[in-house]
Amino acid sequence: MKILNVIFILLFLIFAISCKSNNEVLLNIADEAWAKYMEGDSKSAIKILENNFKKADRRFGYYFYHGFFTWEQGEDYREYASLALESLLLAYKYDPNVYEINDIIGRVYITIGEYVQAIPYLERALKFYSEKSEGSSPHWYLAEAYLHAGRLDDALKINTEAIEEFGFSYYFLQRGIILSHYDDFQILSDNISYVKKEETNNIIEYDDLQALIDDFDKLIGKDTTIEIEVPLDTGIRLFQLKALVDNFLIAREMESIRSILTELYHDFIFRLIQMGYTEPAYQLLEIWLLGSETTANWIFLGKGFISMLNSDWEKSIEMLKKAESINKNYETILYISFYYLLTEGFEKAFEYEALARSYLTHIKNIPRKKTINEFIEEYKNNWEFQMLLQKHYSILHSSTS
Repeated sequence: MKILNVIFILLFLIFAISCKSNNEVLLNIADEAWAKYMEGDSKSAIKILENNFKKADRRFGYYFYHGFFTWEQGEDYREYASLALESLLLAYKYDPNVYEINDIIGRVYITIGEYVQAIPYLERALKFYSEKSEGSSPHWYLAEAYLHAGRLDDALKINTEAIEEFGFSYYFLQRGIILSHYDDFQILSDNISYVKKEETNNIIEYDDLQALIDDFDKLIGKDTTIEIEVPLDTGIRLFQLKALVDNFLIAREMESIRSILTELYHDFIFRLIQMGYTEPAYQLLEIWLLGSETTANWIFLGKGFISMLNSDWEKSIEMLKKAESINKNYETILYISFYYLLTEGFEKAFEYEALARSYLTHIKNIPRKKTINEFIEEYKNNWEFQMLLQKHYSILHSSTS
């Protein structure tokens, strides 16, 4: 969801004007760097800045755009996030009272999963945004940070504000995901009612479990039936699932752009997996794969992950290798390391895990993990690995005994 927006262009103009006031040469350098970035060549833009701005001339604008270009140069936004932060935090020291620097630092922290660190920057960004209401809103990112930091009420509050002010499709899906984390019947029922008060036609009343199951037909076509197992003695899960499905349906109805729909399906499907509904998630992946076989890295990853949960090791490595053939990115390499760890190919697991970390650190020959316990400790906050660990604990326990 991170895209270039008008406010960065406006800020660049400010940067260029400040260069002009100091030196006409610096203005030309700034223009040249920006032109390279707009051509899709972030690496050249960075080199132009580094080679032509002396240290004495490096201030807020230089460090902001050096960090911004650095973040943008990888195929995966996690790839250069840590390096980008070095420059962005320097820009912040020069002027912390600028909306854009707080916003982008918060987004970069979210990219690398540092949600608690992101919160103060995004809160400042929201304060500055509220004062001028220009540029892209930080609401989605702040709600996301609150959610992953365990501050559900704060996440829901910010999300509600965003729905009321903007009403974009991805805010509705985010609402569903936030609500699906609640274990409070009252909050769930109140906020399902909140959506009804918006007079949305997509809300379905569920009288029983079967009504909820039947509704999943809408996700993948009328001729397909998905079976969902929800323990009847744990009704809270029914409410969580209802909140997620309702809001996904609203979001999907609002969108016709394939790229945004893909993001919606990705986030929805992986939340289903996280909640344990792997069968409907797998069927949705199968449907969404049609026509996307050569670009569907994340779909094959999802299928490979579910296959690992189901102990279908042959299918899982087949899917993961297909994902790798499309895009050999951090997440793909990490999933493959999980596979080898669980199938007792420990040397390969350590090799792939080190390769995954090298994607984020850009350190060649990064030291490998030496023990299974080191591996487990490294990914104690990774929900995918924790699901696999819970499912296959006996495999790793026997290997560490």
